[in-house]
Amino acid sequence: MCHDPSVLLSAYNDKNGVVADFQFNVLRRLNQEFGYNFDLDQFHYQPVWSEHNSSLEQHLQSLCSQQVKCIDQFGEKTLHFDKGETINMIDSYKFSIEEINMLLNITGFTIEHVWNDEHKWITVILARKLSLAP
Repeated sequence: MCHDPSVLLSAYNDKNGVVADFQFNVLRRLNQEFGYNFDLDQFHYQPVWSEHNSSLEQHLQSLCSQQVKCIDQFGEKTLHFDKGETINMIDSYKFSIEEINMLLNITGFTIEHVWNDEHKWITVILARKLSLAP
């Protein structure tokens, strides 16, 4: 349940580029399967910590002013990206145990057991349905 932004940013911006490649794969698939022409070399992977939302946002940032086209059975579409404009690919929200327990309670569940790694960076929670009063 690590909420240290420097640790999270390091994990989501790994030196081997695995997380970035996962995000770029979305553009590859759009190119291959839906006829888009994203130039992957004109985007940069940028993870951003949002303190306000307690989330790690993963963006692909346009390195230049560019247009991306798609020609499919519905016609032609053009997307314009300004230099610096981003595509927000995913938001990964980070919750405390207390917040998770509150959300579970609202939906009729409770925490049965919690497992953590030694650093408390990763947490697995077993939840059970609350019993209804007779």
